[in-house]
Amino acid sequence: MSENKNDPVKVSLAPFSHRFLFIALFSFVLNMLMLVVPLYMLQVYDRVLNSGSMETLAAISILAAGLLILLGLFDWLRHRIMVRTGNSFDKKYGEAFFNASFATELRPQQPGNQHRGALSDLDSLRRYLTGSESFGLFDLPWIFVYLLALYLFHPWLGMVGIVGVVVLFIIAVLNDVTTRTSIREAASDQMLAHELADARFRNAEVIHGWV
Repeated sequence: MSENKNDPVKVSLAPFSHRFLFIALFSFVLNMLMLVVPLYMLQVYDRVLNSGSMETLAAISILAAGLLILLGLFDWLRHRIMVRTGNSFDKKYGEAFFNASFATELRPQQPGNQHRGALSDLDSLRRYLTGSESFGLFDLPWIFVYLLALYLFHPWLGMVGIVGVVVLFIIAVLNDVTTRTSIREAASDQMLAHELADARFRNAEVIHGWV
């Protein structure tokens, strides 16, 4: 418990937990609506082609179109909630980060340009909250629902789905392992470049006098 209380990320995100619950609810509805198209095609092949009923085709087509419109609406609402959450996060903690970074910069014993790292971390977290990458965390649990649905259709379809998930997981792990070091080095080099640029801007007059 004490470890969770001392986690700065969990503490900072706690005031927005109710919004994440709404996003999780929307994700549940969205993932259920993702089954509209395959179920629609199953109904077409099972009912319409066998009976040749145009009334049945029109009815299920109208129903599927309405559900797809609802899918787009819920996706838009989920994105808007996430964007508002990121903006609220920035408003709540942005001033505190800036003041703390400014105070740190005034301390002579502290190395310069720490403010850039802190503000950059805040901006990275805000961009992650407002980006599509965060939706993956809410959609991830529904993989098992889709695999179960495939297995109910046919066991071999379920096996193919499981193999596909395993292959994608292995590719993702290999990609992370092979690029992790390069990404860290690139981020470190970018930070050093920003620090060098800041130092030159602060001493622009002196550098100009040397030229």
